[in-house]
Amino acid sequence: MVRRRVVVTGMGVVAPQCQSLDELWNILISRAHAFRPYDGYGLISLAAPADFEGNINEFATQDTTQQKAIRKSLKVMSREIQMAVAASSRALNQAKITIGQLPSDRVGISFGSDYILSTVEDVFDGVRACITDSQFDFSRWGTTGLPKMNPLWQLKYLPNMPASHIAIINDFHGPSNSITLREASIGAAIGESVEIIASGRADVMVVGTTGSRLHPYKLLHAKQHEELTQTACRPFDKHRDGTVLGDGAGALILEEIQHAEKRGADCLAEIVCGSYFAQYSRDGKDFRRETPAKSLNATMSF
Repeated sequence: MVRRRVVVTGMGVVAPQCQSLDELWNILISRAHAFRPYDGYGLISLAAPADFEGNINEFATQDTTQQKAIRKSLKVMSREIQMAVAASSRALNQAKITIGQLPSDRVGISFGSDYILSTVEDVFDGVRACITDSQFDFSRWGTTGLPKMNPLWQLKYLPNMPASHIAIINDFHGPSNSITLREASIGAAIGESVEIIASGRADVMVVGTTGSRLHPYKLLHAKQHEELTQTACRPFDKHRDGTVLGDGAGALILEEIQHAEKRGADCLAEIVCGSYFAQYSRDGKDFRRETPAKSLNATMSF
């Protein structure tokens, strides 16, 4: 079985202190960081929030149809969803993919997220309506509190909504999935997308993840249950000492190599391993036996 090679043709990011790949690269090579104390007493260190306000110009699209769809949907997008849509739009721009350019059923999405919590503002009116003698009366919530909330509020916090909005805005009808594995989401999304392309179910996949750990409840949960660093985020270092809490989103465009070359796209990297390559053969031979072990341990070949 001849495997279909999978390459990266676009990247997009919304991250602390940067909203472009060049800015991110400069921060990385300069070893700069966005840490700051949460409360001024060293209780916890955070990555400064991404400089993202959810304005239409931050979604990196000049297409009036897409702009209209984004504006219409902003009221049912949480911050995490907005960052996901913006990161994917930037990745699609770099990949030179515009709306209607490709057959819609040949472009899919696999997008991950952390759990998304409601903001205090969303539930404030409902909670206030249930206060009696300075106490919250839960028995009144169903009849008095819930009707005070926006009937579409839940759409802002469902973990499948990043993929849904990306599909709607870009008119993508291919395979779609939403993954909620927190920090591990991106690896699972890439692995799944590589298999989808390699098996011929799609030619292009929008892959990414989004999340924010800066919600007050998430901060408290992290402080109580997780190892948090005061120094640096270095998850693959043997001297790592914990997590840095922050927010942001990132996206990749994965594409079958001949499909990319045919439309003149730049191939930025090639995916050279994944569960697909451990199960299937190439040109009738066992891929695992003919491929050096060091190649199977790498995620991308630049």
